[in-house]
Amino acid sequence: MKREVSRDRNIPAFRIALADLGALLERLEPLFAEGRFSPTITVSLKNEELKFDTVAEIAAFKGLPAQVTSFKLWIYGGGNKSLSLRSGGFFGSSAAISACADNEAWCAGAVEVVWQFLQPYRVWYGPLRGWPLNVTALVGVNFPTVLSVFGIKSTSQSPLFLGAWAVASLALGALFIGKNRLLPTAVLQITSEENTLRRYMPELTLLVSVLALVLTIVGWFVEKNA
Repeated sequence: MKREVSRDRNIPAFRIALADLGALLERLEPLFAEGRFSPTITVSLKNEELKFDTVAEIAAFKGLPAQVTSFKLWIYGGGNKSLSLRSGGFFGSSAAISACADNEAWCAGAVEVVWQFLQPYRVWYGPLRGWPLNVTALVGVNFPTVLSVFGIKSTSQSPLFLGAWAVASLALGALFIGKNRLLPTAVLQITSEENTLRRYMPELTLLVSVLALVLTIVGWFVEKNA
C-alpha cells in the first residue's frame, strides 16, 4: 500500500532575487534524502517555456528579461516526496506552495520552511490585490451611480469632476484588468538592470488612481456647492 498526502498554502505577493532563490534551495535541500534532491525551475515567457536545473544556469542564460513574473520551482526528492512553489495564474490566483509525501508532518514542515523564508520578501501591494482593489475599482468607475444609490443627486457638469472621474476610471480599470501585470503575485528578479519606470510602475499606477479618485470627490463637492 502506498500512502500519499499533500499540503497546499497560498502565499502573499512577493519579490525575490535570483540569489534569494538559491538560498531557498539550500534551505530546502536538508529536507530531502541525501542524493535525492532534484530541483527544476521553470520560467514561462510570452512564447516559450524554459527549464533550468540550477540557479547558476539561469544566471548564465542571456535571453531572459530583468524580471519574470511567471515561474515555478519543483523539487523531486525520491519516493513520493515533492515540493513546488509557483507564481499566480493568469486570472489572478495567488502564488502557492504545495508539498507531497507519505506523511503529513513532512508536508507541513516543508510548506512552513518556504512560508517563513518568503515573509521578508512580501511586497507592499499584496493585501490590495483582492477585494480592496476590486471594490475600489467598482466604486470609482461607477461613482455617479453610487451617489444616486445613496440618494445624492449629481448633474456631473463640473469639468474638474468629469476630468478627474475619467482619469480615475481609466487608472482603476487598468489596475483591475491588468493587475497580474502591474501587481504580480510573484516576481523573480534575474538581474538588477531593470527599467526604472517598470520597477516603480505599481506605485505610479496606484498613485495616479488615488489622486484621480480624490480629485473626483473634490470635483463633486465643487459641483455640489456651486
